[in-house]
Amino acid sequence: MTGIMDGAVRVSGIYRNQWSSITNPYETPGAQVEVATTRNLNFGANIMNQQAGDGGFRYFQTSLTLNYTGIRWGSNQNHHLNVALQAGMIQRSLDPSKLRLGDQWVPGFGYDPDLVSNDYIRGGSTQVADIGAGFFYYNDSEDKRVLPFIGFAAYHLNQPADPFFTEATPQNMAIRYVAQAGFAIHISETTSLTPHMLYMYQGTAMNLIAGGQLKQQVNDNTQFMLGAYYRLRDAVIPFAAIGIGRSTIGLSYDITNSSLAQRVNGTGSLELSFSHVFNKRQPGISPHFECPRL
Repeated sequence: MTGIMDGAVRVSGIYRNQWSSITNPYETPGAQVEVATTRNLNFGANIMNQQAGDGGFRYFQTSLTLNYTGIRWGSNQNHHLNVALQAGMIQRSLDPSKLRLGDQWVPGFGYDPDLVSNDYIRGGSTQVADIGAGFFYYNDSEDKRVLPFIGFAAYHLNQPADPFFTEATPQNMAIRYVAQAGFAIHISETTSLTPHMLYMYQGTAMNLIAGGQLKQQVNDNTQFMLGAYYRLRDAVIPFAAIGIGRSTIGLSYDITNSSLAQRVNGTGSLELSFSHVFNKRQPGISPHFECPRL
């Protein structure tokens, strides 16, 4: 969805703090720049850093995205199919001495740092190339109340090697598949509802998030958004945002309702987001469809 916006340049950022009851919580800051052009090409640059609390694991990713927007059809060219390619670098580091493994826990006593674990985990730091691709379809017809959208992407297509295994059992990162779909429903000229779902699958891991958000335009300069999502067997996620001018500030909180809630003393995950769109709408970019926030 790079560059699908009512403007020429969008700068956005996020900060996520997970399970703050842990001594050193999981943190994820990230930033993105998107540029929309009139030549059927949009560009994006992303940076993200994940720090796994006391676990000693760090995941740093940078990438560049090229989005081709020239596939359109329909009487008014209102059906759009975007095809994107992403390439970048992943840097990962791990300090095994900071991990607390299962055989270091003693019944009736707890964690014993003097016990040496039988699990061999290789530490160190590594950098690998990473490639992804995907497509996104949407309809921005101004005479229709219900506008569908659907997208699919695959990441780690080159399946880079995972260095944190012994040489006897080499492993590669599994391809991560992401699918999303939903509808932008225009209830009135100032009110819209966007039900939305996101599905992710990688190796043996699966994640499904579904919900929606309501947007209310107060005046030409102000809008409010309220919504809620549910992550399957894990958390309820309320969401709120305010848009003033061409800037939007959002806040969400993951209310953990799985067995993990007991281990983190009921704390969830707080996420702050910000975006600002520069310049006026470019020819060929309709303001009638907006990227859903999930």
